Parts: sequence; structure tokens; C-alpha cells
Amino acid sequence: MRFPESVAVMLSRHGLGGVGWRPLSHNGFSGARLLGSGVSAGGSWVLKRTCWEDDWIMRATADVHGREAAFARSMLIRSDRVRSAAVDSAGDGRHFYTLMHDISGHLVQGRVDRASTESIVSAMAELHADRFSAPEHHWCRLDDRLLLLTSGTSALPVEHDVRGLTREVAAGWELFDRRAPRHVRSLLHAVRDDVGLLLTSLDKLPTTSLHGDLKLDNMGVDRTGVLWLIDWALAVRGPACVELGWFMAANAGRLALHPQQVVDLYADVAAMEVGLRDLHDAMTALCGLLLRGWRMALDTETGTGADAFGWWCELAGQAEQFL
Repeated sequence: MRFPESVAVMLSRHGLGGVGWRPLSHNGFSGARLLGSGVSAGGSWVLKRTCWEDDWIMRATADVHGREAAFARSMLIRSDRVRSAAVDSAGDGRHFYTLMHDISGHLVQGRVDRASTESIVSAMAELHADRFSAPEHHWCRLDDRLLLLTSGTSALPVEHDVRGLTREVAAGWELFDRRAPRHVRSLLHAVRDDVGLLLTSLDKLPTTSLHGDLKLDNMGVDRTGVLWLIDWALAVRGPACVELGWFMAANAGRLALHPQQVVDLYADVAAMEVGLRDLHDAMTALCGLLLRGWRMALDTETGTGADAFGWWCELAGQAEQFL
């Protein structure tokens, strides 16, 4: 397979100049293309290619610089428990290529037991405490991240929506409006229409560096307990509640712990300031609903998640006092 010269040079830096590559299937929605290497002296590798025309998340988050590729070149994580699988990147003016270790053998599979959930949440808190660094202009905007699965889906063209995400999201929000209590429904509409209301309240919480997409499909745990993370395309600066809300909502049904137990666990391992706890908890639930409420509503139709949906709505409703 022939690559642009800049990519070939980058691969050569890692001893991959003569390695063969094959297309990989994946369950992502962005439109990125993945290539897998044969096994070399350094193990197996994945090469991810993105471009503005094909990647709706890049367009929805105004990612003109190739955020994930830039992070691979310059991000510094000081935590001993968390690692980025991405090691290098290159571009050809239109496409961005990110080289990463293949962590498919370490991906978190199936239902996550209590001990594993506790380990992942603890590593998440350590990542947030690390406040990892990256070039300032490459961060995703917080409002773009929060609205990605509401107004952000307008960046996904119908011809590229092979999995029907836009239709599913729209159907989910319609069902949410029928299932959620009136005050919660009104609250979500208010912050969707004026996200500044939410951002003002989030500013009252400590800001840190967030991975931005901590779903289980983007993480692996090796034999030493190190948490490996891929897909940094939504890395953002913001309060930890944004990440925690997405983590809990995106992985609903796979975590052995109840959502309230996860919230309590995070507050404990992060040594959260007591005076911020009520605000943090309410904003965790509100952000989780804003990002994934559509999916939670759809899950109630199948008879799963009804109890959890009630929990999310009850706690998110408490956010109104902070707006």
C-alpha cells in the first residue's frame, strides 16, 4: 500500500516502512478509515485516517487542525495508570494519519464487574488529576462536545449515515420528550437552546483535561492494570462531570455498579470538595442526559433501563437550582 511521503517517513521512524497494511472494520460513526499492520518487532499497529470531508465529527466540532493527530504528536500524560495508544501522526494537506498501538487484545469486553469498574473509574479520576497538556488551539470546544448528539448531528450527511444514527437520535429525543418528567424535559430544552446557561454553571467547577469519549469501546486494560485509551478526537477542557456523565450514560447496561454508586465512587477517589458535591452530581446527570438521553429513552422501550432512566431524570432535575 502506497502512502503520502510524509506518512511513509512517519512510519519509517517506527520501523514500519516495509510492513503490510490491511483494512479494518470498526463500529465507529465518524467516517474514519482504519488500517491494521502485520506483527512487527514492536507488536501490531493501527493507522487511522481522517479528513474533513468524510468525518462528520470533525465538521461538527470545527476540527480543522486534525485534533487527534495533533494530540498524538504532542500530548503529555504523566499518570502511571493511563496511557494513550497513539504515538505519532502525519498529514498530507487533506488527510490526517494517526499511528497507534493495536490494543484490540486488551479491549474491555462484555459486562464489567465491580472490581473492573472501580479500577476504570479510579484511573479516570487520576487522568483528570493529571491535567494532561496539549496545544491549546486543538482542544474541542465544550459547547460543541455537549451538543454533538443534538444539533451536532446536522454535520452528518444522509449519504454518509450508513448506520442511521441521525434517524435514531431524532427518534430517541422524540421519545425522551414523551417519557421524561415535564420539568426535566423543559430543562433540557432550555440548555439545548441556550447552552451558555449550562456553561456558566459548569464554570463553577474545577476545569481539567478530559478524554472526551470514554466509552468502553475506546479503552483497554493490559495485564498490569494500565488503562489504554484510543480516539482522542473529542478531547476537551472542562469539569470532570462532563466526562463522568458521558462515561456512565454511554456504558449503561455494561457496568456492574448502579449509576449512583459510580458517582459516589468517583467523588471518593477524586477526593472531591464537599461544597462542590451537589453541583457536580447534578451536572453529571444533566450532561449525561444532554449527551445520551435519546439512547436512554429508546432503551426504556425495550424494557431495559427504566429504573436508571428515572434516576438520571431525578438527579438532573436538581440541576435547575444551579442554572
